[in-house]
Amino acid sequence: MAGRWPELDEALPRLRANDPTLTQGLNLSGKYIGDEDAGLLADALRGNTALKRLYLWKCNITDKGAGLLADALRGNSVLKGLFLERGNNISNARIQELKDVLSLNWQLREAREQRAAAAAAGAEEEAAPSTAAP
Repeated sequence: MAGRWPELDEALPRLRANDPTLTQGLNLSGKYIGDEDAGLLADALRGNTALKRLYLWKCNITDKGAGLLADALRGNSVLKGLFLERGNNISNARIQELKDVLSLNWQLREAREQRAAAAAAGAEEEAAPSTAAP
């Protein structure tokens, strides 16, 4: 089932394909996509590694749609900003859940990057010839 907005219909396959042109953001503000289309968007966001900012102001999303987005974003370490505070009917508790999900994802990303850097540094040390005398 396609969304009701051409912009959403265009964005969904691009999100699924990790289109690198989306790295700066996707703005669906003012499209009043509602919870059903927020679910389609959430499905497309699962596993997306390109999108950094998603603008959903005035999209008529409620706690239901926000919950679908939160579920989809668990484990997404790329999305930096989700902007949906205005023009939606989302409770403070659900907004806090979304903030927590994004914050946790960024903390996990930083930890993974630190581990990768440490592993790379360890590999370089092992590969370097020893200069100590026998």
